[in-house]
Amino acid sequence: MRLIGFFKFITTLGELWMILIITAIVSGILIIKRKNIHTFILWLIILGTTADAFILKTIIHRPRPFDIIVNETSFSFPSAHSALSIALYGFIAYLLWQKTHNKFTKVGIAAGGIILIALIGFSRLYLGAHYLSDVIGGYVLGAFWLGLGIYLDRCRTSKLLDVRHRRDLNGT
Repeated sequence: MRLIGFFKFITTLGELWMILIITAIVSGILIIKRKNIHTFILWLIILGTTADAFILKTIIHRPRPFDIIVNETSFSFPSAHSALSIALYGFIAYLLWQKTHNKFTKVGIAAGGIILIALIGFSRLYLGAHYLSDVIGGYVLGAFWLGLGIYLDRCRTSKLLDVRHRRDLNGT
C-alpha cells in the first residue's frame, strides 16, 4: 500500500498541470538569466510533446488497461506522462549539464534525470494506467522533441560561434 502512495506521488511529477508549473518556474529562471532562446525552446518542446501526444491518443484510440488504480479519462497510447517527463526533465538536465564542468556533477545530473524519468514511466505501469508499449511510445515521442530542442540549441550555438570565428579571421 505504501508503494501505491509513493508511485502516485511520482506520477504527479509527469502530470500536465505539474509539467506546466515546473516549465513556468524554469522559464522564469531562464528569463531572469536572459536565456530567452532556452525559454522558447523549452516551451516548444513542451507544447509540441503535448500536442503530439494528444493527436496520437486521438488517432490510435487505444483503451487503457482494465486494472487501473488511478482515474484516467484519455486513451492509453502514448503515455503523455512518459513523453512529457523525458521532454521536460531531459531538457532541464541538458541545460544543467551544459552549465557545469565538474565530471562528477555531470554524472549526478545525468543519473538524476534518468532515474526520475524512469520512475515516472514505471509509476504509470505500477498504477496500471498504461501498457509497457505506451510508456515506450511516450519515451520515443518525448525523446524526439528533446532531441529537436537540443539540436536547435546546438545549431544556434554553433552558428553564433561560427560568426565569431569568421570575425576573428577577418580581423573585424
